Amino acid sequence: MRMKKNLKCFSAVLVAGLLMLVGKSYASEQIPLSPGIFKPLPSIPPIGKAPIQVPELWQDDHVLTFQSAHADLTLRLLDAGGNEVYSIPVSASTNLVVLPATLTGSYVLRLETDTYYFIGYIVL
Repeated sequence: MRMKKNLKCFSAVLVAGLLMLVGKSYASEQIPLSPGIFKPLPSIPPIGKAPIQVPELWQDDHVLTFQSAHADLTLRLLDAGGNEVYSIPVSASTNLVVLPATLTGSYVLRLETDTYYFIGYIVL
């Protein structure tokens, strides 16, 4: 009898947790990113090289989550005039970035390495 009661409680907690996760995934939005190159590579045919892998980045309010592997990057937010408003280094082992709550409005988001970048737009 006690086992059935514990199982019912566990099931209720599990369902509540799953509902919270499902609700959170609907609150998140994927940020479309486009790649670009800072420094053109030498004109050597790219034999055996894979194309740049665009990181999958999701936004939930002021929290950015990387859903795929990425290189060490610098995250920059630029305002409508192209002025840098915020910048932070993001290591390859980091999958979560929390932006300051004081940032509000629309921004250009740039994820930069030494040779290439990814650009997208976010609204905070």
